[in-house]
Amino acid sequence: MSPRRFRPPEVTLSEDVYVELCAVSDKERQFHWESARPYGVRVMDAIEAHSDKLQKAWTDKPKTGGLFVRLSPEVVPPRRQHVTPPVCIALSGIDATNAKLLDRYVVQWSAGTRSALVEQALRFDLGMV
Repeated sequence: MSPRRFRPPEVTLSEDVYVELCAVSDKERQFHWESARPYGVRVMDAIEAHSDKLQKAWTDKPKTGGLFVRLSPEVVPPRRQHVTPPVCIALSGIDATNAKLLDRYVVQWSAGTRSALVEQALRFDLGMV
């Protein structure tokens, strides 16, 4: 029996993050095609570069400014509604071991979903926050 083929994890991103990710990736492919990174590797790099902020993003005390407790508007909420339809992408370049680690960070950092963690990491990395 042959081993099962691994399928890279998928995430949904807001359209604005996806457009920026495509622009940066296309530019990288155009000028540095030999070292261009697939989306999954780019996401792992973004998570590593901003892990200190990501670890605290969903666990910091919510801001209180009145009668109710509110989450920071700079953090992607674990469950959210999109203004425009979200875009689903495969995180090519992430193997089974790193996919498990990614899902572990979602739980450890209270991100709620893999998509929320990935989108927040990309927002930090692309300077969208």
